[in-house]
Amino acid sequence: MALRLALASLLAFAASDAQRNVPSRGPLAIINVTVIDVVGGRRLADHTVVVRDARITSVGPAASITVPSGANVVDGRGKFLIPGLIDTHIHLATLPDRDSLRIPGLLLANGVTTVRDAGAGGYDQWLVALRGAVQRDSILAPRLYVSGMVSGRNITRYRMQDARALAKQLIAWGVDGLKIRDGLTMQGVRAVVEEGTRARLPVYGHTYNFANRERPDIYTRDAAEAGVQGTMHISGIPQTGSNVLPAPPNGDDWMAWWLYSTLRWIHADAAAERSLIDAMVTRGMWLEPTLITEDWIANADMYASTWQTRGLPGSFAQTHEGWPVYSGRDLEQFRAAFAREKDFVRRFHAAGGLITAGTDCMPSCGSGIADELRLLVEAGLSPAEALRAGTSDAARVLGWGDRLGRVEAGTLGDLVLLDGDPLADIRNSGRVRAVVSDGRYLDRATLDGLLTRGGAAPSSAR
Repeated sequence: MALRLALASLLAFAASDAQRNVPSRGPLAIINVTVIDVVGGRRLADHTVVVRDARITSVGPAASITVPSGANVVDGRGKFLIPGLIDTHIHLATLPDRDSLRIPGLLLANGVTTVRDAGAGGYDQWLVALRGAVQRDSILAPRLYVSGMVSGRNITRYRMQDARALAKQLIAWGVDGLKIRDGLTMQGVRAVVEEGTRARLPVYGHTYNFANRERPDIYTRDAAEAGVQGTMHISGIPQTGSNVLPAPPNGDDWMAWWLYSTLRWIHADAAAERSLIDAMVTRGMWLEPTLITEDWIANADMYASTWQTRGLPGSFAQTHEGWPVYSGRDLEQFRAAFAREKDFVRRFHAAGGLITAGTDCMPSCGSGIADELRLLVEAGLSPAEALRAGTSDAARVLGWGDRLGRVEAGTLGDLVLLDGDPLADIRNSGRVRAVVSDGRYLDRATLDGLLTRGGAAPSSAR
């Protein structure tokens, strides 16, 4: 019943008259712009890009490209054009304003044109339905990749016999990938990988289990050897090896336990880390660090002081509720552990590991992608490498590398026009002037409307 009501709400939203004020799709030419070649890390000055029927049809020096008759011509002089940004970790169905579908608008307004929803217990079918609505042009929203959640809680929720049975059900519902989470044994993980392999779907997710606080199970290396294709959250995979951890906290102080789990990074074993990196890189296992979720705690004061000036929705206090707040020695130790996490990201990348940019919707959906790219640069990636983590490399991880993540003829029409050069300063990835979403040109005024109004249904179908 709850699912039927949620789907009815989704369809009613899509049909509402208030969501019709969005430009229709038509021929588009962005002229005299500097195109950022994210793969080569190059600036291609004075270029023209033509988009027709939701696909890039031509890219080249402005003097060599013919602008189609009747095209919407946008002068990109002094601007920089990048592929649409890809956030590989959001949670649409667990947010409080899920049924209002405001979040897709926030994502687009920040240049995010593709997302991987990392799953939501009990809302797997809702997400598949939402993906269908986006594909049918019923709702203006980023391209959606749906993760089916395989967890101990979902096994119980859906009354499944085991992880294998749940994986089969999620595949039957039509998810794009299988995300593993808490409550699984390694036997269960292997079963999920077997089912994913049969269905040609990737398996990825949390390669740790914190259900037992005293003996948290971290099985990233075993997951790599079992065929899991990616791990999410750098915070959950510290390799302590033979190092002895301090005694755990007494009692049920959740902030103390959170800190204890994080501080395992201070006690990480260098040899064990090198072994893990070798195993992951050898098997092609990608890393989605979501550094922003740690920065959100380590540097909460920075987010609080800039909340309003950055135009973030709601208030910092409301958004930060439920997250730990540390001070003094605790904060100093947390920041030291965070520095160790970023160092692991640097070494993983230097070894040839593939990194993708996901935010977990921190500090808010959409705005966090620029922060995550900044944090990847702080971790040791170049601006070009960080930009690839949020575009071409992210597209590869989703299995969509042949059609997304590059400004090239033949790829889909997802683009972001920036006011600043992201190769000079990665923070310019957040200076969004306009967005092309599936061939639709959304100017700054339209994006500002999405920031206040949220998602929208297009004025005409393809």
